[in-house]
Amino acid sequence: MAKSLLFLAALCLATVANSQCINPAPRPEIRSLSPEDRGRFFRALNQLRSNGELDRLSRLHVDNADNIHGHPVFLAFHRVFVNDFASALNKVDPGVP
Repeated sequence: MAKSLLFLAALCLATVANSQCINPAPRPEIRSLSPEDRGRFFRALNQLRSNGELDRLSRLHVDNADNIHGHPVFLAFHRVFVNDFASALNKVDPGVP
């Protein structure tokens, strides 16, 4: 619990310091991906599942869900969370859209 609260405090500070989103990365809707890009995404996702990174990300979300959902830090948390997820995918395959 203390770890979650520390994470939330850091997130709140980061949100205040970085209140503008400049040049956001495009995140295509999965149904709009070509079959090749969709295959790349699912292969990278399976690799994250195999190496335990998907479990880590899932635990991060579940452990903080009660502290995040319905609270002012919701958008900031999910911005950080989605960026972490995208970074993990890109470490496995830099070509994942």
